[in-house]
Amino acid sequence: MARSLKKRAKKWLKQKLKHSQGAHYILSHIAALAMRFIYLSCRVSRDYPASLAPYDKGQKRAIFIFWHGRMIMMPFLKPRGEFVVLISHHNDGSLITTTMERFGIGAVRGSKSQGSSEAVRGLVDAAERGANMAITPDGPRGPFQVAAPGAIYVAMRTGYPIIPVGFSATRHWRLGSWDKFMIPKPFSRIRFVAGDMIHVPAELDADALKAATLNLAERLSAATATADIHCGVQP
Repeated sequence: MARSLKKRAKKWLKQKLKHSQGAHYILSHIAALAMRFIYLSCRVSRDYPASLAPYDKGQKRAIFIFWHGRMIMMPFLKPRGEFVVLISHHNDGSLITTTMERFGIGAVRGSKSQGSSEAVRGLVDAAERGANMAITPDGPRGPFQVAAPGAIYVAMRTGYPIIPVGFSATRHWRLGSWDKFMIPKPFSRIRFVAGDMIHVPAELDADALKAATLNLAERLSAATATADIHCGVQP
């Protein structure tokens, strides 16, 4: 009986925290501070093709993609100028949105399962303002490193190239979540790897859309695998 009550109390508290704006405000500050501390304590290197220099410097705009399990270092990819990230309507999305605000990153809410048309419109509006954007093609609930076509749709509508980015860390924690979420440990080495840009035509039929989505996933997995190899991380 006592165990059952304790379990219910923990579930109730968890739900309250998920929906509490005050809790999100506090937790987002803690999360942002922890992320900055980890990043600043680590030795960071980047492996980017020379062709990406104008995008990294914010001179040109792009869609940056990364797997959901490697999203924690995304704020430190921030190119110059406005930057927005696609965040799901899932409960955790509110906390992530508030945390991104601590880095000056905006949010467009939506996902492949809910609000996808609204999300595409929001990202197109951001592109019209000249913003860069970030998308996790396997978010928010997976399957693990299986891409949905959302980034392709946005590229078709905006004309932006897609830049796949992976990161890894020599020392890290891995959560038991569906995405095998990676958190670098302080004072480790972090490696960012970007693949070549993916250019998407303005119109694609169903077969071409499927092929483009598979190509996107392969490019992103290759960038992530290269980062893992550099850091000695087992797949």
